[in-house]
Amino acid sequence: MNVYDKANDLAKAIKESDEFKRYKDAAVKVDQNEEHKKMIKNFMDFQYEFYLVQMKGEQPDEKRVEEFNVLYSTISNITDIKEFMEAQMYFARLMEDIQKTVAEASDTGLAFLNELVGK
Repeated sequence: MNVYDKANDLAKAIKESDEFKRYKDAAVKVDQNEEHKKMIKNFMDFQYEFYLVQMKGEQPDEKRVEEFNVLYSTISNITDIKEFMEAQMYFARLMEDIQKTVAEASDTGLAFLNELVGK
């Protein structure tokens, strides 16, 4: 068994998966509308901003949270954007599951290595 061949098989399976096809189709629809792309970018910028604030152990500014909620409410009612966000979520879950499976397969059981790197 060649591991690289299996990796290529996995890549092909991902491209043929319903999750990938749905995500790609939704992305194409959104990409055709500049306003929708801008709204998604703003939404993702908010998410990233909030993530950074939370990583610092702080809470996001109330005004920014309100702006985020208004944007979320708006984009949640736009079919193409809603479909894109749902497809993105399902595809991300698929990739996380695959990554977890690969990580578990590569677990050597050598717990002392974690101690060496400070974990």
